[in-house]
Amino acid sequence: EHPDLVRRYPPEAGWGRERRETLAHTTAVIGRSLTAAEREFVDRFEDWERGVAEGARPAPEGTADSR
Repeated sequence: EHPDLVRRYPPEAGWGRERRETLAHTTAVIGRSLTAAEREFVDRFEDWERGVAEGARPAPEGTADSR
């Protein structure tokens, strides 16, 4: 589950704590609705963070998993 989140929201693509804070600000202060992907990232951030800490990384093409 955690590796899946990290594959969908890779840190290399800018997903992380700062982006989560920006998204929370966007919805709370600016009032813009988040996309489904953004909402999932915010809602499941702690799981995502655990996946990063566990070393989850995207699986290379043609492989079942990176672990």
